[in-house]
Amino acid sequence: MALVTVPVAAGHGTLAPATAEAGRTQAFELTVPGDRLDADVVGVALRVPAGVEIVSAEAAQPLWSVSWDDEGVTWEGGPIDRGGAGTFRFTARMPPEPGPIELSLVERYDDGVAAPFPLGVAVAGGDAAGGDSSDRVAVAALLVAILALIASTAALALSLRARPPSRT
Repeated sequence: MALVTVPVAAGHGTLAPATAEAGRTQAFELTVPGDRLDADVVGVALRVPAGVEIVSAEAAQPLWSVSWDDEGVTWEGGPIDRGGAGTFRFTARMPPEPGPIELSLVERYDDGVAAPFPLGVAVAGGDAAGGDSSDRVAVAALLVAILALIASTAALALSLRARPPSRT
């Protein structure tokens, strides 16, 4: 079985790996940049779709607390300094069926603004539905890449809208 790495929306978080096996437990690393120059990230929430179960979570930074439930995992504290990045680790059990899944990353800033961004995972699996597993993974990877492109475009639009006008 071939696993394909899929690009994820840069600038508002990356999830590695971007692939996982259906029905299996997978360790993930979420990297969140402090990309706003006017506020620090003080909360990170990752919401998971039905069929995905958070098994455990930890925070690499000693200033963060972490909790999780059926809806996802939340880290509070920090901050992620402006221009810096924070790394968060969690383990999740993937759904039993292969295909793309979308998680929702919400970064909460110290000014109260919270912005959601999609992160995709291509879930590969056995040959239960017929066809070659690597073909299904490639299609799932393409769908996740499309989601990442849409998310990147939305993030760019939001960041351009959030910037104060230039005074020249």
